[in-house]
Amino acid sequence: MNLFDLGITCDLDILRNPILRGARNYLPDSLWALALLHILTSLWKPKQIGGCISLVSLYLVFTMSIELGQLYRLIPGTFDIYDELVYATMGLCYLLISISKKTKLTNRRRKTNEN
Repeated sequence: MNLFDLGITCDLDILRNPILRGARNYLPDSLWALALLHILTSLWKPKQIGGCISLVSLYLVFTMSIELGQLYRLIPGTFDIYDELVYATMGLCYLLISISKKTKLTNRRRKTNEN
């Protein structure tokens, strides 16, 4: 039984928009990637920019190995290069935000120490 059996209809025109369709298809991957980054950050807690780069590198190696495992049928699932692009984008966003936070914090400390 599904919604169509119950006589419930919905307007699917929203799914014809390529941006919304892409968001619908890759939102679960984005959330999975953010959850993985959050877990790694909670376990590791990098204090310097080098630690953030190492964390993102570990994250990218892990996600790439999962996608390559799907490509070679070692892991169940369907290989999709766009998944890897989503993972890389999430890693880059995390890295940029972390570097931004750490440099602002460093600049604030310098200003405080100079006064």
